[in-house]
Amino acid sequence: MWRRDAHRPSVTKLIPVRGLLRRHGPHLFFAVVVIAAAVRRLGGFTSHSLWFDDAWAALPARESLSHALSMSVSTPLWTLAERWWIMVGPDATYWAQLPSYIFGVVGTVVMFPVLRRFGASAWAASLGASIFAVNPMMTTYSTRVKPYTLEVVCALIAYLCAESALRHQSRKALWWLAVVSVLATFSSFGVLTTIGTIWLVIISQARRDRVVLRQRLAYALPAGVLASIVVVPYVLSKPPSLSDNWVRRGYMFGYDSWHQFAHNAISIFAGFPHSFFNIAYRLKYDPGHSHHYGLVYFLAAASVVVVVLFTRWWRHEPLVDRRRWWVVGAIIPASFLAAVVGAFPFGDGRTDLVMYPAVVLVGTLVLERVVRRRLESPRVARIGVVLLVLLAVALPTQQLWSRPARYPTVEVKSLLTYVESQWRPGDVIVVPAFLTYTWAYDGVTPWHLEVGGPDQWPQGFRVVSDDPRVIVPVAWTGNDPQLATLAKNYRRVWYVGYTVGVWSPYGLPANQPGVPMPNFTSGALEQAGWRVSWFSHYSDNTYVTPMEFRPSTPVDPLL
Repeated sequence: MWRRDAHRPSVTKLIPVRGLLRRHGPHLFFAVVVIAAAVRRLGGFTSHSLWFDDAWAALPARESLSHALSMSVSTPLWTLAERWWIMVGPDATYWAQLPSYIFGVVGTVVMFPVLRRFGASAWAASLGASIFAVNPMMTTYSTRVKPYTLEVVCALIAYLCAESALRHQSRKALWWLAVVSVLATFSSFGVLTTIGTIWLVIISQARRDRVVLRQRLAYALPAGVLASIVVVPYVLSKPPSLSDNWVRRGYMFGYDSWHQFAHNAISIFAGFPHSFFNIAYRLKYDPGHSHHYGLVYFLAAASVVVVVLFTRWWRHEPLVDRRRWWVVGAIIPASFLAAVVGAFPFGDGRTDLVMYPAVVLVGTLVLERVVRRRLESPRVARIGVVLLVLLAVALPTQQLWSRPARYPTVEVKSLLTYVESQWRPGDVIVVPAFLTYTWAYDGVTPWHLEVGGPDQWPQGFRVVSDDPRVIVPVAWTGNDPQLATLAKNYRRVWYVGYTVGVWSPYGLPANQPGVPMPNFTSGALEQAGWRVSWFSHYSDNTYVTPMEFRPSTPVDPLL
């Protein structure tokens, strides 16, 4: 009778478990993190309306092609692609959000091979890429209708092309870098600092070799000429209010006063770690109050120390590694200089996304090399490995659950339904600038667009109401002549407002009504003598409330 061989190897001996974990453990760990991050991002999809900053980006889908081209501002290719995407799909908010989500997931996946190409070990690459995958800004803006996640993908591809061009002196890599540079610039001007820095680095590193220098210039110059086709018209027609808006918010340096300069410096230095690491900070601009300027000096001195330490360590690296490192290491100071000269913001978070891969690359590679040099004894090495594994698990897990994807939901259609049920002769609806784009995208009342104009908005265009019952601002900020004379023609104003929850979906519990957020339009109404009668209707971070003309009545600060 046949019997099973008693000495047959067990299944566990046939499968080299330790070898599999050693070879594929980092990949499996990173795959789990990417899947978790992709699932976590799904919470950012919404069935409600697009909020202001997405609605104006999606509004070209409601216009003709010729109008859409004039509305593209700094993202021509992305605007046209997003317009086509919205038009061919269902009329649902999630469909407009989907491209950013796809690029957000792709960017997190590509981060791993980029780290490996620049010399990181498998486990170090899995740690750095995992932290990048669950980054709060990457999570948030993976479901917004903006090209920020596309900029990340373009930057990562440019890193790969530049690394290949430096390591192998590859003409093919230069050709691909030129193609990516032009397409990325046409898609969004937010990549200009990154792309320009990469080209400057690889050209400067060939300054002593005329043959290589000519080769690189032969690809850089045509790419620059093609990119200028869209860059030059944008620079010439850029609304001044766009730069003013960034300076006023504190993310580009302003030089009107020492107070403004110091405030913006603090905002930039504090804003970057806030968005990258989810570190909270409180800072309010007050022209009559002196900030602690010592913080600026401390942060500037700390930055210099970090640069000195990095430079000292960097000199011990092989020449090839140093050349590759300059490609990504120079992007961060270049982006900061762009904020100094008023070209691009820095510290806002969403506009910083394009440089986050550089931060992850430099941080991961430096950390790995420091750890390798410090771990000399086997026991210390084992302890270090355990700590790194715990860090690799703890950091992504903490970020996944502390900053989930949420969307600042708004809903304006229901507000009009409520107003119409309460309508009386002599009433008028006033929609603030912040909500006009959502109002138009949802087609609540008839409208048309005005591109440019004497008081050009930061977006380059504004919504004009074609419904006599609805008034929208003429000016983005400042006094609006329409609001100052409303009392001559109307008895009651229905003001459509938004709450703090629109600005920060993490600010208030979902089961509590939001606190009304003041803005230029509400301020102008109050200055003209209109007072809130009662806080009438609240829905999804938006509300509508009646206002009566009572110039002698004090204003309730809560309303």
